[in-house]
Amino acid sequence: FRHSDGKMILIEVKNETGKLREDQIKFQKFIEDKPVLYGVCRSVEDAIELIESS
Repeated sequence: FRHSDGKMILIEVKNETGKLREDQIKFQKFIEDKPVLYGVCRSVEDAIELIESS
């Protein structure tokens, strides 16, 4: 939860070659229009970038 704008933060953690499963892809599409910050991250740096740039 990001206090500044009230968005919930959901991060899908994958390794360098990991791919989203079909159910994760469906969830990603479902969550697009919700007040949620969602992304796939492969490192701490990716997660920080996701949170700071959105």
